[in-house]
Amino acid sequence: MVRRTAPAHDVDMHTTLELSDRDLALAASAHELQRAAGAVQTQAANPDAVPTHELTLAHVEEAVDRLAVAMEQMANAVADWCGERSAIVEENALPPEARALRWHLQSVADELRAAEVACASSRDWTRRLLLNPPQPDARR
Repeated sequence: MVRRTAPAHDVDMHTTLELSDRDLALAASAHELQRAAGAVQTQAANPDAVPTHELTLAHVEEAVDRLAVAMEQMANAVADWCGERSAIVEENALPPEARALRWHLQSVADELRAAEVACASSRDWTRRLLLNPPQPDARR
């Protein structure tokens, strides 16, 4: 194991931990996600891209679903890391900080599920808009 500083890319926080390359894979993946979200953000204001919103939202919906699952897996990993490996974690067996972290990670997962539903609804409204587009004079 190598001692290295693990930067939280583009965030003002550094921690010194005993981390292997395998340990850093989760943070590196999250950094790739951050960069991809930035690329989506740069294109999002383009009105000519409205016809692609249905497809774009389908990709975002799938990404949000995967993120929700990841948050749930991170919550379970906290229990594993604390030595509580049962399928149903006995919350009282965990330190208060671990219980709080698990609760917050599950809360993030729940909010992401709500965002996933909102993406599906937005895709439906995109379909409706594209079936009944405004007149050219009304668009600009």
